[in-house]
Amino acid sequence: MRFSLLSYGTCCADFLLGPLHYLKSLVSDCPGVATNPLYPPTYILTGTNDDTFSFMHHSVPFHEELVRQNIPTKLDLQPGLGHAFDIWLEIGSTVSEEVLKPAAQWCKQWVR
Repeated sequence: MRFSLLSYGTCCADFLLGPLHYLKSLVSDCPGVATNPLYPPTYILTGTNDDTFSFMHHSVPFHEELVRQNIPTKLDLQPGLGHAFDIWLEIGSTVSEEVLKPAAQWCKQWVR
């Protein structure tokens, strides 16, 4: 069998199993607990110009499911930025300081 990478627009969002599918499959064994202990607090950082994954079909529904399950989450949509916009950033750059640093600070509060 030969595999190849998917190209933009070649499949529907439901085909791509990802964190949303996994999250919906979890069933907490702790009824009455305020949050689902099976999934960690999640910071979602994505550009609105992502040509790989549509934030409206992936990030927003994932965030909404996290909220529904009372899992701490933050959705950070960065206007005009594309997929993997942070790969080549230099430490101290504007995006590093104004986008990545606040994301790291949010995540830091959950580390013990």
